[in-house]
Amino acid sequence: MNLSEFQSEYVAAYSSYKAESDRLEAKIEEREAQIERLKARRESLACPTWIDALVKPIADLLAAEYPDRDCAMLGPHGICARVSLHLYRKGLSDTVRFQDGNYLSITFEPGDLGMGELRLVDYTQHTRAVAPNTIGEVNGMNHPSIPMTDEMMDGAWLRAWIEKQAERE
Repeated sequence: MNLSEFQSEYVAAYSSYKAESDRLEAKIEEREAQIERLKARRESLACPTWIDALVKPIADLLAAEYPDRDCAMLGPHGICARVSLHLYRKGLSDTVRFQDGNYLSITFEPGDLGMGELRLVDYTQHTRAVAPNTIGEVNGMNHPSIPMTDEMMDGAWLRAWIEKQAERE
């Protein structure tokens, strides 16, 4: 063999390598651009909030159940991220709004949100499981919560629960 044969073999091999390398580089660039588009798409996704998806429908149900009251949603508040629905008699001033049964309330907290769990706080019970004068006590953690069920998504059931809660005061 002479040098020109070695050179020809080298040039053919290098040309083949260069073509494959360029093809792979183009594929990498295409995938990187696709990754950037997917990242941008992921960033623009709107995550549903448990308050809008789970509590708001209950607020709407209660507003229909109590047409003589305004329904206000408060929260989330505290370390349990609790959300309360307050039902105020319509037309009252702020000074009397919290007096003499002028308001009713019901409180929820998130459960396993991956499963869509919503929990109902039971203020008729006081477990004393959390020590006095602690952050847990101040945040109402001595009042247990129970998982909401389909049965509870009924106006009559919710009314009975709210009235039971109002009796604690």
